[in-house]
Amino acid sequence: MKVVAKRKWRYPMSLERQYAKQLVAYVKRKFAVIDEHRQEIIDIVAQYAVRTDDDSLMESVSAQISVLLDRIERDMESADDLTRAMNNMFDAVNRYNASEFNALTKSLFGFPLRVPVSQISHADSAGRYRADATLDDDISTLKMAWVRQNLALIKSIDADTMRRIEDKMMERIIANVSMGDLTKYLIKDIRDIAGVEVNRATLIGVDQVGKLNGRLTQYRQERAGISEYQWETALDSRVRPSHRPRQGKIYKWSNPPPDGHPGYPIRCRCVALPVIDLGNIPILPKKGSYQNVNTSTNSSTSGIINIKEKLRKSTSKLQATMPEVEYNEYLDTVANNEVVRSLYLKYADKIDGIVRKQYGGVYSPSSNTLEYSFEQDEYIESGINKYSTLAHEYSHFFDRQISNSKIHFTEIETIKHELASDEPWVGIFLNGRFPHKASFSDEFLKALRLDKEELRKKSYEEICDELRPHDASAGVQDAYDGFFIDRRIGWGHGENYYNRIYKLIKQYKLHNKLKKVYKDMGLDAKNLTKVKEQCRIYDAASEAWANILSAVTNGGQELEYVKKYLPNGYQAALDILKEE
Repeated sequence: MKVVAKRKWRYPMSLERQYAKQLVAYVKRKFAVIDEHRQEIIDIVAQYAVRTDDDSLMESVSAQISVLLDRIERDMESADDLTRAMNNMFDAVNRYNASEFNALTKSLFGFPLRVPVSQISHADSAGRYRADATLDDDISTLKMAWVRQNLALIKSIDADTMRRIEDKMMERIIANVSMGDLTKYLIKDIRDIAGVEVNRATLIGVDQVGKLNGRLTQYRQERAGISEYQWETALDSRVRPSHRPRQGKIYKWSNPPPDGHPGYPIRCRCVALPVIDLGNIPILPKKGSYQNVNTSTNSSTSGIINIKEKLRKSTSKLQATMPEVEYNEYLDTVANNEVVRSLYLKYADKIDGIVRKQYGGVYSPSSNTLEYSFEQDEYIESGINKYSTLAHEYSHFFDRQISNSKIHFTEIETIKHELASDEPWVGIFLNGRFPHKASFSDEFLKALRLDKEELRKKSYEEICDELRPHDASAGVQDAYDGFFIDRRIGWGHGENYYNRIYKLIKQYKLHNKLKKVYKDMGLDAKNLTKVKEQCRIYDAASEAWANILSAVTNGGQELEYVKKYLPNGYQAALDILKEE
């Protein structure tokens, strides 16, 4: 009989926060030094901002910037100064992990399990056992590797900080703005860089404690002869979609899931509850201290396996473009996501072509082809999922495949009817720009307009302060870019993209007809600027749909930003998909 203790293995949340706080404090101290040199930074940029036409000066400019940044770096504390704090944090997590293991096994047997289960005898319960002396040596080796890795991560923040400041200085020199604006922009640039690096430090602190706890858990359980564990999530809204179905499932330490054991994936707060096989132990656990491991807890696993096999058949074109490890990881995410997996089962291989490239991605409706890339490491570190672009471009494709009879297209049909003319090219234009797709449905457009009005209540500066430092908010930033004229935050498609439909409508002299349509709908169209803003909603909706569905697919921080800033669009997308 196999059992797990009723006493749960707790995640070291307080240590995670403590470590993140220490790393953030280090980064803030670095930026305090940068701030002390702010005027020197401004002076160099101002000195050359009006002379960018002199190519012979650019090497000299670059050299002077490098000298200044080297001097700033010398004034900063070294990342190596964190070595002691990192060693102390390792020791704290190790003590915590050991205390959890000991407390959990003591709750079962009345004494902590310090030898392999196969070596337990009745005498052990009286305390006559000892730990293997090699344990400390192995922990010491892990400690050195963990500290070395953490130092490398922090040093990467240091290097990226100086590189980004140098890039911004050169950018402002080339931009050639006024002195007043120059000071304002450089201060803002440095503040934005600080926000990004503080977030990276937070992520490193959180992620590294989780990974260390996961490694120590695996090490202790395997040293004790425990070969299986029960997956335990944090049981809150932040659990990623691919991990929720694992709650209560049994896994072997020798056969990890595609993204690793609990604690191994980025920002994973799940833990592994040891599964004890009582058939291998000559003593019984304390009465009431355990619960049986129901072998049927994995009954749904066979269902997931069947789903994954079906997904393999329906995603063969994608599989041909991906390394096996990444393909299996993405397949696992989709298979465990009840919201989106039917889309992949029904439609994924209806794409006519799919290509993986180094950067970016695009879905082309005219050729029905898809290009994607894996996200860059620096963006993954800041909260964007590795498969965000892939899921985004697939979502554009699915947008045109969904055949939900319960969604309506009154708005776009009215536009096509009212703007129609005898010119055949007008009909071609209108049908091409206003297709029946989920993102253009009345239901989704109405929901996004509600989100737009909520976002309008905050100033542009407030929104920038909230979102710009966080790459995981890229989808929300893109929506904001689409909703409002000249309001790009950082991520987004830009003015040309979001104005393209209106530009053609005006070129074809259909803008006054569109103005009347919007007025009849009760929308604010009192002038052509308002008409232009209203017309942006369609491409904004198309991108918002793809960003929302990508976030739903991959979960994590991207989904949290969507839920917070685009709640109506998020719910409308879920409602549409329920009927699919």
